[in-house]
This record gives sequence, structure tokens and C-alpha cells, in this order.
Amino acid sequence: MAKHPYGVLGPFIGRLGPTVGYMLGDINVSRTIGKYHGPRTPKQFANETRMGLVSSLSGILEEFLNFGLRAVSGIGKQDPRNHFIKLNKQKAVKGEYPNIETDFSKLIVADGNIPAPKNGQALLTGNRLEVTWKADMEALGTNERDQVMILAYFPSVKKAVTLASGARRSAETESINLPEFELETAVEVYMAFVADNRLDASPSVYLGQLLLNEGVGELEEGFKFASEAINKETGEIYYDPAYQYVHVPPEYDDKKPEQVHKVKKLSPMLRVFKNQINIGYPEGGTLTQMNKAMSYNLLHAMKGEAPLYHIDFPKLKFSRGKRESAWSTKMMLDEDNKLQVKWAVPETANMKLIGDDIACIMVYNQSRKHASAESYMVTRKELSTELYLRGIKPGDIIHAWIFFYTPDESQASNTDYLGSLTIQKK
Repeated sequence: MAKHPYGVLGPFIGRLGPTVGYMLGDINVSRTIGKYHGPRTPKQFANETRMGLVSSLSGILEEFLNFGLRAVSGIGKQDPRNHFIKLNKQKAVKGEYPNIETDFSKLIVADGNIPAPKNGQALLTGNRLEVTWKADMEALGTNERDQVMILAYFPSVKKAVTLASGARRSAETESINLPEFELETAVEVYMAFVADNRLDASPSVYLGQLLLNEGVGELEEGFKFASEAINKETGEIYYDPAYQYVHVPPEYDDKKPEQVHKVKKLSPMLRVFKNQINIGYPEGGTLTQMNKAMSYNLLHAMKGEAPLYHIDFPKLKFSRGKRESAWSTKMMLDEDNKLQVKWAVPETANMKLIGDDIACIMVYNQSRKHASAESYMVTRKELSTELYLRGIKPGDIIHAWIFFYTPDESQASNTDYLGSLTIQKK
């Protein structure tokens, strides 16, 4: 579907038949959609994998890229995200298909005409990240009003903390608090300088990989991580792989499309949280929010082979958006089966902008196939909430998710999986 945001006689954006229109900087561009006939080659698969890795990063790092790559993008050029992909899809990936991964040491997140940071270093003290550098005020093109930009990227959760306007170059130091994690977590750190008018930047410098909670590989009793939990009575760690198999009736035989089996499995699960999906998925286009959720989760949250498909609960998404998502989530069940959920907000986040976002928490009883609790009554700035679970019995397995949305329901964050727990006897 194409749109005419500039009027009937203006440029179109989107797909119109075999043609796609889009903005390249301030210039409207249209191109014909190509068709490929025949099986893909290993080189094509490798290129798609590289593109996928770097493209997904471009969305996560968008705030940083908008300033860091502005000087090398613009009118007649690629926008910052596309330029980032162009710079990194070859240089910042390593390995041979299918074992291709991001080479964070070669990732370029800023570029321009300002002198690059000199002698940059990063140090972690607890969850406090300190970055230092040499001002080098005599270097050609240096301005005392240049400001440091810091990027801390967490590959394990695919999230980033960004400081887009830090201390002046002459300060030679800046520090920020990073979110807390229960286990050892790697963080990739970068820095650059940005001009006072935000129109130019320096090349970025990779400061290395640091480890939060280095060496910590066990959980505190009562807390979960992913699908692991601890039996309070025995102290034993048990694992729930979130597999929930179902036998498809004989009438759905192998002659039916495999999509039928997947839809039959997934549809009842999504209907439980229809109200949340209507908030979490954007309106517009030819698909309803429920259909958008179905389309995404069929592709990403279903595993197995026909007819024994199962839902991969950690990968379910009840919302998809660019709003700041949840950080450092914790979930704990007390003796009265009251669920305590906590989260954090990065120091660099604008609480005036996001503090009043509503926290939407969903709890699903896998054993009984119904919602056990829902929460809409708490805001992001409160950092925690308590939920009373309904209709549960010992041995039941529950899963929980969280996302945030604006009070007017116009924007939402991506869904984050809080984990799974098994209800214990009192």
C-alpha cells in the first residue's frame, strides 16, 4: 500500500503494484521490485545473513546513529540506518555461512569530520561505566564544545544504552550507570564526539567488551532467568523448555498445509491476550493487530515439525514498537503466590518522556491455558508492581511478559519475556 503524505501530486511512499517509493534523504526515489527465479546459492544466503545481522542492529542503535552518521548521510545519500548497513555488512561480520556473526570490534557507529577520540578507555565499577580520553585540543578541527557520545550494547538481550550528548571534549571523562543483571553479561562499548550543533561527528572508537557481574553464573534463590527457576523447598534448579505439544486430529493430515497446524496451536494462545495485542501492535495497513501478531509469531515463536508443533514462549511478542523496553527485569513468587515484578530504567533515558508509560504485564498459566494475572495500573517510573495470581494450583507452570505503552496507546515497546515459574505447595 502506498501513501501520499505530501499530497496527491507529491511523491508516494510504499508499494504501488510492482513499484516501491521511499525517501533517500530529502529525495523521493522509486524502483521496481525485482524477482528472483530458482534456488538461492550459498553466497546469497550468506549475504542475507549478513544483512539481517547488521539491519537488526541498525534499529536498536538508531538514536546513536542519527547523530553519529548524520554528516555522512543526508540529501541524495542514504539515511543513517542504511549507511550503517552499507558500512558494516561486510567489514563488521565474520565467519563462513552458516556460522556468521557480528564482529563488534570492527563495527562503525559514527563517522564524520571531527577528530576521533584519542586514548579512549572504558572501565566498569559495579554497573557504573566510566569512559576516559585525551582531549588533544591542538588537533586540527577540534572544538572545545565537542561532546562525547557513548554507546553500550548488550548482545545477549539485543538492547543498548546511549548517551548522545555527554561531557565536553576538554573534560576527558564521562560516566553512566548501566542496568543491573543477575548473571554475567557482556557489554560492547563505543565512543565518538559530536559537534555542538549536532550536524557533524567523529569516527567512532571501539573501547572493547566488558563484563558485568563477571564470573556470576548462579541465581539467587527465588529468582528466575529465562526458563530456569529454583525449587524453594529442595533448592534444586529445574528447567522448563516451554514445550507444549498437542496432537492434531486425524482430519488435519499431512495433505493439509503445515500453516494449518501452526495456526491451530497458536491462535488460542493469542486470543487470551487480544486486548493487549490491540494496544501493542500498530494500527494501519490491511491487517488487523491480531493478524499482525499471528503473522509475526507464526514465523518466530513456533517450533517443531507437523503435526507436533509447540509454542516457544520466550519468543512470543504481544507488542512490537520502538518505545523504550524493559531493562533488568526480575520476577519472584512469594509464599502466598503473589508475583513481584521489578524493572529498571537506564540513567540515560528521559524519564519526563517515558516515566508515565503504562506497564502491561501478562501472566499465562501453561498448565490450564488461561491468563492468571494482568496489570495495567502501574507506570514505568514506579519500577515495580505486585500481581495476585488467579486459578492456580501446585505444579502449574506460569509464564510472564512485560511491555510498556504510552497513556494514549499510540506507541508501545517490544515485549520482553520475564520467565517461567512452577507453583509450589505451601
